[in-house]
Amino acid sequence: QGVSIVSAGLAIAYLAGLWRAAGRLGVSAGLGTALCAAVALSGTLETFACYAESAGLFVAAAAWFWAEMLAPLDRPRQARRTAGAWLVLALSHRLALIMLPVVAWRALGPPAEGDQPGPRRRLLVFTGVALAVAAVAMALGGTGKMTVRDVRDQALLLPKVLKAVPLSDYLN
Repeated sequence: QGVSIVSAGLAIAYLAGLWRAAGRLGVSAGLGTALCAAVALSGTLETFACYAESAGLFVAAAAWFWAEMLAPLDRPRQARRTAGAWLVLALSHRLALIMLPVVAWRALGPPAEGDQPGPRRRLLVFTGVALAVAAVAMALGGTGKMTVRDVRDQALLLPKVLKAVPLSDYLN
């Protein structure tokens, strides 16, 4: 029964995060509901089937991470919130490391409407601190070796992928 209560709470947190992310995209209420449903059903159920023990926490954290990523970086507080959302994502699963290039692009790429230069730079600093905290937690939690192996495997695989797929396909 305790697992059911936790799972229900995670489902509510996930759906609330999706709703907030849809609101950040500026879609109308009717389309927001459809967008939330589409995102919730596009792979989330498969994720639960593959990673039943950690998927609920990860997808709830991911929904809130994206809700914060889509917000304008107009104040230092928003940069802290975005880095904090990444930290929560990282503490839920090491798969969050894949989102680090996305955070870097958000900070260094073209500014979104409402972004200010100061908070964009601070996002990098705050995310660096969050990465350090996550690294310590992963090391103390016993997943450090697994994470290092994952990063190494991806680094070894990247040149092969870049060679196999033409650059023009990435740009499309």
